[in-house]
Amino acid sequence: MKQTTYLNRSLDSYGDRAEFDAEAKKITADKGVLARILQSNVVELKDYDLQEIETFIEGTEISKVPLIPGSKTEAITGMNTEDSVPGEGKITYDVRFYVCIPGKERIRILLNVEIQKDFYPGYDLVPRGIFYCCRMISAQMDTEFTGEDYDKIKKVYSIWLCLNAPLIEADTITSYRITPENIVGAVDSKRHRYDLLNVTMIGLNEDSYQKRATDLHGYLGTIFSPKLSSDDKVKMLEQDYGVKPTKEVKEGLQKMRGLADWYEARGIEHTTKDLLVRLLGRLGQIPEDLQYKIDAQNDIAVLKNWFQIGLEVTSIKEFLEKIS
Repeated sequence: MKQTTYLNRSLDSYGDRAEFDAEAKKITADKGVLARILQSNVVELKDYDLQEIETFIEGTEISKVPLIPGSKTEAITGMNTEDSVPGEGKITYDVRFYVCIPGKERIRILLNVEIQKDFYPGYDLVPRGIFYCCRMISAQMDTEFTGEDYDKIKKVYSIWLCLNAPLIEADTITSYRITPENIVGAVDSKRHRYDLLNVTMIGLNEDSYQKRATDLHGYLGTIFSPKLSSDDKVKMLEQDYGVKPTKEVKEGLQKMRGLADWYEARGIEHTTKDLLVRLLGRLGQIPEDLQYKIDAQNDIAVLKNWFQIGLEVTSIKEFLEKIS
């Protein structure tokens, strides 16, 4: 009998909304999933194939203990997902690991991947990603380097999978990193001196599996889509991305509990947004920043309140004043 993979088992229990966060993290921690994410977004790995990248994950310290009894496919278990630095508080990463790239000078990179359902949780995600990178650097003191040997600081990546990105952010990949700028004179800055952190935002929504802006968007969109049935996910993963779930897993996916309550909430949200945009469109041209604000708002109660305000006002300006 063929072995059910870690990814297959995680997809099997993906259905319940209450389990979404935990299962999304388990799915993302699968080495096959991570390899695809890294190949597209880690410049040091772009020339390696997926199988090679899988062997680089956790370097020579790949865990031999599976998270699911009886499974021979490992998830990332080699690094503590919590960082506690004196005077800096504690943060918890969704998935944290490292890769070791062999060669004349072995390269070691520290990474974390975050799964974000709420695209705008009351603050901008980019500064949070930068903070995560800075923490991964500061936590290297006395582990990756000691004293004043700062040349041994390892590069860090924080990669964010934004599952419910608004339309203007969906199907995008944006990288934030340090680059030099010569203000006076010209200095030939070697890349290793400054290229120490990278925040990458991957925008996905429920239609990413169809649009397939990139192979990665299609792959991740298929895994995390709330629209696809379990049978459709199996077929697409097999035919388009070379993932071959076992017969037992296919049967399990068919029994996967639906996300009916989540689908319904998403449907109400989208309908309310569409109606609000149509309503405001009758009052004039909707400014780009207002469209962004509507796209980024996921609270149904707030959207319904905005819709009611839209019924009462006579101009876009008045609407903006009332919701500010």
